[in-house]
Amino acid sequence: MRVKCPAVLLALALVLNLTACSMGEKKFERGTVEGQTYTSTFLGLTCTAPAEYTYLTDEEIAELNGVAADAMTDQTLVKEMQSLLESGDQDMYLMTEDGLQTVNVMLTKVDAKGATVDMTAFAESGAEEVKSSYEAIVGMSDVEAVHETVAFMGQQYEGIRMTATYDGNAPVFCVQVCMQEGDYVCVVTFTSYVEDHTAEMMDFFAPIAAEKK
Repeated sequence: MRVKCPAVLLALALVLNLTACSMGEKKFERGTVEGQTYTSTFLGLTCTAPAEYTYLTDEEIAELNGVAADAMTDQTLVKEMQSLLESGDQDMYLMTEDGLQTVNVMLTKVDAKGATVDMTAFAESGAEEVKSSYEAIVGMSDVEAVHETVAFMGQQYEGIRMTATYDGNAPVFCVQVCMQEGDYVCVVTFTSYVEDHTAEMMDFFAPIAAEKK
């Protein structure tokens, strides 16, 4: 079974809810990949993946985004996804050769400079966006998405957990971790088909500070 990565559509959850508090300034820098390790000094984290996973190039990510858009039945959602991907930054995409497990890191700049995002409201509205997005993908059924607190790298974050069925018989499991860094909101998405490997993939990540000890 080869899956054409509809997980990129989860970027549609980036509907920002802002408050007026200042976050301060922090210059954005894209993450880097060396061997099997992705490092984002901006986010303060690393991801070291097993050999069966591959980091995609920007060109390969763009190709998968096109495939995902083609799989959608709702053209309004397709336009929203394309607009977001053009204005945001898909910083990393990691996947197994068969496409059954994927990890991606997506950042979107907050329009109001220095604003704090209400991450609880963000995840709550994002769960509705995720459900609608997956329901618009050909072959997806039984889609459920809920907002919940997620343990990630030893901390608690607002998140979204989604389950669905693909092509009538393949279970789909997805966890999104939502965080804000400087003037950016980041969503790390873990998607697994057939069997739930989301917790295993989340353990690929570690804070940079912890790695330096």
